[in-house]
Amino acid sequence: MKMRPLFFFMYVIILFILMLLWSKITPLIQIFSWIPNIAVLITFLAGHIIGRRFGILTGAYLGLIEDFMTGFFGFGLLSKTLTGFISGHFFRVNESYNQINFVYGLLTACFVNGMIYNGLYFYSEQEFSKTLAQFVAPETVYTLAMGFFIYYI
Repeated sequence: MKMRPLFFFMYVIILFILMLLWSKITPLIQIFSWIPNIAVLITFLAGHIIGRRFGILTGAYLGLIEDFMTGFFGFGLLSKTLTGFISGHFFRVNESYNQINFVYGLLTACFVNGMIYNGLYFYSEQEFSKTLAQFVAPETVYTLAMGFFIYYI
């Protein structure tokens, strides 16, 4: 897909505004300390609908924004770029659209993103199994539920 500069510029601005709004809305939908990861959801949808390259670019941009917002540089960029790559893997040009493909792809993308980001963030502080149970699994389930909600709207 050939990207037009104006489309890409508008896409970048819209994603930036969306991430700023999302950072203000998250306290309203937070359950304990778990929030759905909208960056993973947007990255997955971009890669799943448009293609692998676009998913990787979206993931890199959203990961960079997340790194600037959290002050924890590098891991957001790495995890969201890999999420974009995974979501592009579930993109098929001439196949019928399948809901199971969407569910497995989103589940895989959320889980890999959580393992990389939270696993590296809490690497020296606690055991990896505790990180999986405390942060990765609940965030994956919550993001998957939000993905179902967005998918069926």
